[in-house]
Amino acid sequence: MANQLNEGGKPRAQELMSSLKVGQTVLTKVIKTSNPDYVRMELVERIAKSNSKPSDDGIISMYEMSIGANSSLQYFWQPVSVDHLQAWLDIPELDIALAEFTTEVDSKGKSREVYYLNVPQPTAYVNPATGEAIEVRMHGRIIETTEGQDWQVENNDVKRNPSTGDAITHNGNYVYYNNKIVFTADVSDNAKVPHVFLANDVQSVTSKVEAKEEVLDEVQLDMM
Repeated sequence: MANQLNEGGKPRAQELMSSLKVGQTVLTKVIKTSNPDYVRMELVERIAKSNSKPSDDGIISMYEMSIGANSSLQYFWQPVSVDHLQAWLDIPELDIALAEFTTEVDSKGKSREVYYLNVPQPTAYVNPATGEAIEVRMHGRIIETTEGQDWQVENNDVKRNPSTGDAITHNGNYVYYNNKIVFTADVSDNAKVPHVFLANDVQSVTSKVEAKEEVLDEVQLDMM
């Protein structure tokens, strides 16, 4: 099914996000960057929590599909070429360069220029590098790591306990997110995407490293 823009700005985005089921996604908006040829895209996905028991080596294969309290909304941001994004979505009326951006203030009080697309289940239909027709679905991949990027370390941008705000550690090291957006040849809500979760030093949980080789249908497309 072709990608569809949904007018209505932030209220419409919130409505679409609240209706997401496990494995479903919505491309909410793009955010202007200092380079006019690139934007930062925001993808929101409802991801199931794991109810599997880890093996002795602490590995769990895939998130089990579940609903309700056993799932949560996850946000993914990634810079992308405007030309590539428009080619993927293949929406005739979409022209990001001429779109009317509005000013929003983020959770840290920083102003940014945004444009809401509100595309449910965003799918890439054109490979911008070759012009060939494709059909691959956008999904988010969660990657926790103790090796933060320079800007994350400098800004103390670490994983935190949502209830207390305390920093989460793994083997005494702070945990950072290195999440990214990926494409899967499986365009259904059941596409398997590998996630990496590190054990919390405070809680008795086990690291969950979902093996990359288990996802055989991931498609590599150049974001830039």
